[in-house]
Amino acid sequence: MQATLIERIDSVVISLLTRLAPTWYAGQIVRQIPMPEYPALNPLSCNADDWFNLRSSANDAANQFQGVQPLWQPLVKDLGHLVIGKHIKRHVSVQKLIGASGIPSDFSTLPEMAQAQSDLEEYESEDAFDLAVREFGHSIPVTHREWDGRMYCENAELTTALLPFIQHAIRKQRDITIPANFTIEAVKSEPLERIRSRYWWFLMHRDSADALVELFQQCGFPALQTQGLAGRPDLAWFFASKQHPRVNKVVLELMSHHRSSQLTEFGRYLSTHRRKFRNN
Repeated sequence: MQATLIERIDSVVISLLTRLAPTWYAGQIVRQIPMPEYPALNPLSCNADDWFNLRSSANDAANQFQGVQPLWQPLVKDLGHLVIGKHIKRHVSVQKLIGASGIPSDFSTLPEMAQAQSDLEEYESEDAFDLAVREFGHSIPVTHREWDGRMYCENAELTTALLPFIQHAIRKQRDITIPANFTIEAVKSEPLERIRSRYWWFLMHRDSADALVELFQQCGFPALQTQGLAGRPDLAWFFASKQHPRVNKVVLELMSHHRSSQLTEFGRYLSTHRRKFRNN
């Protein structure tokens, strides 16, 4: 009975604070709110299927937010147009490939995987090796992700066939190039900058996003979250409007009292981590 009375008193006090002093109350809560650290976006694995998929996550978020209030409609539109794929034909250095789709492996890069193989073909001479490269006969499908610099082959079978070339290139310190059909996965500047100018955009553990959205809604502040991210149900994006000065004060309190391993300003991350595709 006593506990129930205390809970009722707490509920009344919180209700008063969220109505009379929502900015102060939210600022106090975000200073102390527990935020678990989230695991690395891209595990140290050469299996590209284990990596974070930005394009799928952005499109999935846009689909999740369909039908939201008008405040969020520009966000929905820009998320749907954020990541584009440009297609070109170039040669790729086999030593720059760090992963591939569909390969079960505990290695962090393809060169590391190649060096660990003892049964790969060895070539009697450089002429024999050059002939094997010329007779390879495939233009491999490669994706270069400009937003984090990762480059991988999209075909596991062709990746396996490339391992002897990669191993030879490492041993002889040669730069071996193979014809490739590139998909350049790029982030469009215009929608990214519009999102950054209108909204706070954070990456965090999903439990953290759940707690923040509940707090913001309790205080009457506009906030939105994804229900997990594509392939990463443990992670979430959290959005808050920058058009509300009170929200900005609370967010600054949040950022100043938590580590980057607990939340990352994701729009800024995308703006500062770009690695443009270069053909050399």
